[in-house]
Amino acid sequence: MRFRREVGEAWDDGPANEGGSGVIPPVARKLFIYCVLGIVVLVASIAVSAFALHTWGAHRLAVERSSFADAWGVSFEPEPAPAANESNGFGWLAKGAEGITCSAEESRFFGTLADRHPRAWTEEERARARHLLEDQQPALALLYRAGTAAVFDLGHSGGAEVHEEINGMSLIKGFKLLVLDARLAFFDERFADGIAAVTAVGRSADGLMRTPVIRASVIGSGAARWCTWAAADLVGDPCVDRATLSVLLEALPSEYPLVRHSATMAASVSEIADKGLSYLDGPNDPSLAWSVPFWIPNRYVFEDLFLADLITRWRYILELGNTPAINWPSDAGHAIWWDSPWPSWFAMTGVYTPNLLTAFCRAQAAATEIHQLRSTIGLRLSSPNGDGGASCKGFESSGPVPLTGEPLTCRVDEEGAVLIIEAPGATRALDSLAVMDARAGLLAPVEIPIGPRPASCSGS
Repeated sequence: MRFRREVGEAWDDGPANEGGSGVIPPVARKLFIYCVLGIVVLVASIAVSAFALHTWGAHRLAVERSSFADAWGVSFEPEPAPAANESNGFGWLAKGAEGITCSAEESRFFGTLADRHPRAWTEEERARARHLLEDQQPALALLYRAGTAAVFDLGHSGGAEVHEEINGMSLIKGFKLLVLDARLAFFDERFADGIAAVTAVGRSADGLMRTPVIRASVIGSGAARWCTWAAADLVGDPCVDRATLSVLLEALPSEYPLVRHSATMAASVSEIADKGLSYLDGPNDPSLAWSVPFWIPNRYVFEDLFLADLITRWRYILELGNTPAINWPSDAGHAIWWDSPWPSWFAMTGVYTPNLLTAFCRAQAAATEIHQLRSTIGLRLSSPNGDGGASCKGFESSGPVPLTGEPLTCRVDEEGAVLIIEAPGATRALDSLAVMDARAGLLAPVEIPIGPRPASCSGS
């Protein structure tokens, strides 16, 4: 009652208001002031905390960028774009691939046929393949031209944005057509024509793997694999002489796919650091689950912290991708992101990370097959008869292959007629990972005949 009486007297006694109203009671005034002060303190605390988090995030990002650059030799400064060149291989490759004029059924036909050895084709399939290749000569001419280009620049092949220019399915179709041409030429003993097709595939694969675009590097690794499949037909042909094998050796992809893909992956980090969270499709992407009203303050507070963690995980992906795929954990995405402070859906464990590792596995498979083929050609060239000798004494495997971590092996079949060069465990590694094109071309051994050149060969 005393409180009410004092408040009432203070309220009623105001000299400026004879009606006993309009004067704020002292207690109410104090409460108001305390509330304002509390809000000011709260806002100031939030601002200081936000600034502290932002500063800590910027420090962490600087440290991660420096550490990553030291480990992988990457510059985070954007490189100037090279000048356009009329002999740009990517432009010819894209034009040739887009110039293929065939139905979807025909595309499936020659795509499937290109994955099989010509000896397994039927007469009907061979006749149809010849007719199809004859119809696609204009497109093939452009594809062959891409393989002889001195420059392979995705940034100046028509003026469009790099990512928009890469029509993956179209490029794959172009490579499969070249592989089909090579395999049929080798079957017909038109070795020079077949090597020209292999050269076009190998040089284009090199060009794609030299680009700083992940999608292009992935397609380049796949093309390198298809190149080795076609070349293996010639390496295992008893009618091939040493001079032809020497030319084929120069036609194979010269780049080491795993090294090139690692460089591309590492270089892409500079793009992530430059674009920030916009790299993940921008603030309006509902998958980010960041409400639009708070987008700007959230980016100010958390973006550098997230980018620092993303670079850290990117380094983990690179490190894992450079270890043999056969030893990878079954749930690699979880293994890389399990201790991340970000939610799992935000940390890209479900799709993005496994896809990046799939690309690494393909690069490892390509590197293994190129190593396998080069070692086999070296074995044949070291033998006077063009074979490796019954004891495999001339075989040398330069260290472990990327896919399994084990060296290649050489053995003689039970009948003593064929030398078999293989990477033990490679097929199991690909089959267990089930990476995209793995089941279409599991790592098969390369077989070479033992003995002199058969009399049935042309020119014998």
